[in-house]
Amino acid sequence: MPFDSRPSVSPDDGLVLVEPFPERSSLSKESRAKAVNDNKALGMTELGRASGITAVVFRNRLVNNGPGAVEQLTNAVIHELAHAKSGLDDTMHNANPNGILGKEGGSVGRNFIDSDARWLSDHLGKQIVFEMKHFAGAS
Repeated sequence: MPFDSRPSVSPDDGLVLVEPFPERSSLSKESRAKAVNDNKALGMTELGRASGITAVVFRNRLVNNGPGAVEQLTNAVIHELAHAKSGLDDTMHNANPNGILGKEGGSVGRNFIDSDARWLSDHLGKQIVFEMKHFAGAS
């Protein structure tokens, strides 16, 4: 069976894009400006867009090849996925401020803790709407 370069995405799936820079991200103009001005933001999730949700992590804000690089990327992706699946803005950070769901959740040294797992298990089953313009060949 040939490889499908355009896999189908269902409302049950979670998708976080890893993009090079906030300045050239797929976020709206307003969110790009906010991300550029907040140089501590490792990623951003836009909720409530008419065309769906966009969740991104900025590669240039991550630790480069040093200790903790994979951990930081993983934490940042899970953090933005939690925003997308829960439908919550920055209020999500109050759910578990000491884990990866907190405001500094993607930081090196933050651990995925039991309360993160419990909170995520309550939200991962929720359906979300994707903005399909990000997929090659999508119209």
